[in-house]
Amino acid sequence: MPRELVLGSPDFEAAFAQLLDDKRETSADVNAVVGSILADVKQRGDAALVEYTNRFDRRNTTPEALRVTVAEVDAAVAACERDTLSALEMAAWRI
Repeated sequence: MPRELVLGSPDFEAAFAQLLDDKRETSADVNAVVGSILADVKQRGDAALVEYTNRFDRRNTTPEALRVTVAEVDAAVAACERDTLSALEMAAWRI
């Protein structure tokens, strides 16, 4: 049974490290699946993206629904706090 993660508890770091290690045991499988999805999206474009969105997110979307206008992006950026934008930029850089 996994240990409970309680921030600030004496064994938090060990329990968190164990949680991360437990998740890694399937990373090869996950990497293979993600790799095949990325290859499919690269090859088939929006059609594959819509298919996976509908499958994994249980949505009924279309290629048109995926399109985001420049104005929508600008409005979203303007609505974000600077710390949030910095976190998103760091995440994008890491990816």
